[in-house]
Amino acid sequence: MHHNYINYLNGAKIGKNIIAPKRKGEKFMILEEKDYYEMADLLEEGCNQLEFEKDGELLVVDYEYSEDGYYEDDYHNGTGAFVCTNKELYIKNVACYNADGEIVSSDFNQTLLIRKAA
Repeated sequence: MHHNYINYLNGAKIGKNIIAPKRKGEKFMILEEKDYYEMADLLEEGCNQLEFEKDGELLVVDYEYSEDGYYEDDYHNGTGAFVCTNKELYIKNVACYNADGEIVSSDFNQTLLIRKAA
């Protein structure tokens, strides 16, 4: 898996890929491991936008995703199934919105999403 860049629209970048609240008392979307599995299931090939809703907040991730592989179509042993040999996920932009459409922070970690998509 490879990733290129990520632009955070709000919050202070701490660590490698985590956004922390900028102001005391600011709403903060907290993601759990199961959330990353759900997001990975929503990924589609090509340049797309993933929308993940949790607790009245909406996380929007702009990404590019591709899978390489081959179809198992051997005459005697082939099942016709697609065998994936490589996946690439590029996270381009991340933003989190509350119910009022205001940008809020989240603890989104692009590395976790990339791992779950693999």
